Amino acid sequence: MVSKQRLSVDIVVITWNSLDYLKSCLESIYKYTKDISYRLIIIDNGSNDGTSKFLDKLKENNSIIVKTNKRNLGAPKAWSQGYELTTSELVCLVNDDVIVSPHWLSNLVRVMQDNKNLGILGPVRPGAQFLHPYTKTLSKVILEESKLKRKTPWGQLRYFTHGKKYETFVEDYKTANKQILSEFKSLPTIISTCCALVRRTAIKKAGGIADIQFLQYGGEDTDLSWRLIKSGYSLGITSSSYIHHFEHTSMTKNNVDRQKLLKINSRKLYKKWEREIKSYIKTKIKSGNTKEQILQESWLLQRLSDAVGNDFWKNINFPK
Repeated sequence: MVSKQRLSVDIVVITWNSLDYLKSCLESIYKYTKDISYRLIIIDNGSNDGTSKFLDKLKENNSIIVKTNKRNLGAPKAWSQGYELTTSELVCLVNDDVIVSPHWLSNLVRVMQDNKNLGILGPVRPGAQFLHPYTKTLSKVILEESKLKRKTPWGQLRYFTHGKKYETFVEDYKTANKQILSEFKSLPTIISTCCALVRRTAIKKAGGIADIQFLQYGGEDTDLSWRLIKSGYSLGITSSSYIHHFEHTSMTKNNVDRQKLLKINSRKLYKKWEREIKSYIKTKIKSGNTKEQILQESWLLQRLSDAVGNDFWKNINFPK
């Protein structure tokens, strides 16, 4: 394990009207982060569901920093506010709808320390690219089922783990998706900031933790990943660490039109990165890929293509 004396990590949690999930998140951090020194920084992005009152009690703990916004300023702005309060070389970003697991942070730190080229590192989690260990289907499917079948965070987690002890499930999940480290050095790969360990020197070189033009939802983690790549750093995912991410909790609880925001921010992302995106596509065409193959290989490019429309393919020629 990572020695408490050798390293301390600032953990930034942003929250918005998801008090039950925030409580579960913090409970898991307290329970499963005992082998490394850390400091909590919580940004409340304008909650009105009792979160502020809950966080007022946490302020009595001198090791926890709490900042409360009067209104929702958007995730990129909240990440920036939280990051500005950090001092550690390695900083961990965590959404409020995340439940961590044993040694999650110390294992992320170890991989980051052993791979100095990494600018950002994420754990394995429920998602379209990861298998559920007991059903052998995509874990994203079981995650969506859990949210339909159960109402509380811990109830959803029990459904997802098939009633297994959480610690046992975590080890089974990591085994089913076993890769010590997956490293990426080019577009269109991204690392989600629902839970990610970042390197301060890399963030500084890349121009900051978040571009606030992306407003409330979508685009900011893609932009960060690509800025890190452009700055010479790699992106990583390690199966040595697992977190459970419920996904889109604040958006759902606050009745936000997620698809509308996603479309707006996808257009902004394309405008900012048009040259690099088209360069990547032209490289794929030279390798013999069709339009359909390019989109099939990348859900992100598919999303951008849907949002931008015909302009996405402007000045791109496919062989006849």
